[in-house]
Amino acid sequence: MVQSQKLIKFLLLIGIASFLLFSLWFPPTAEGWHFVDVKVFRCLNSYLADHPVQQIFWAAASIKITDVFGALFLLGFFLLYVFEEQGEERKKRVVELIYTLIWFEIAMLLCKQIMTPYLIEHGFSRHSPTETFTDTFRLSTVIPSLKVKDSSLFSFPADHATIVFLWCGFLWFFGSWKRGLLAFLFSTIFLLSRLLSGAHWLSDILVGSLSWVLVLMSIALFSPIYDWIMRAISRVYIRGSK
Repeated sequence: MVQSQKLIKFLLLIGIASFLLFSLWFPPTAEGWHFVDVKVFRCLNSYLADHPVQQIFWAAASIKITDVFGALFLLGFFLLYVFEEQGEERKKRVVELIYTLIWFEIAMLLCKQIMTPYLIEHGFSRHSPTETFTDTFRLSTVIPSLKVKDSSLFSFPADHATIVFLWCGFLWFFGSWKRGLLAFLFSTIFLLSRLLSGAHWLSDILVGSLSWVLVLMSIALFSPIYDWIMRAISRVYIRGSK
């Protein structure tokens, strides 16, 4: 019964990921995504151009040091989940954190070394909005001293969104849907910064990043790999903590 439920969840996540990718490249729905992408970018970019105070905030949210803060923020959310318990339950949660960290590294490695080069080679990647249009408001021009990340020649998928979705997804699975949702809501600032600055299209996040994370999580959580790695981590960690 448990195995059949896992299989259903595995297929469901793969199905959703496939549907998202299909919708982006199937001509009729691709036009819809393009319309939404351009509309969202134009709306956010024009809003930013008319609000000088907001420009400073979102410029600061789009620099490398803020990315580090974002990663630490998500890790901190998971650590709160781990250390609110004692004894065996805490050990169990530490194992879950280690498992999450392993998949985080796997995700980033596969994305940078395999998926991104493949997408570029086969023409599936694309330029960011600021590289596509010439009449855009660019934070890097207005506040050059901050070295704002507001453009990309290969914007699909969005790396930052992948990190957010992955961490929140694992926290949702191990902790609860409330924890995962709360972490995601607090993390939207890291997603919005890239949309407002024009470094990514909306579909880079909702299709590229989300579909990639759904595939990874289907394998990490609902395939036999889950039990194999979790048992191995538990043996090593529990033996080492005695």
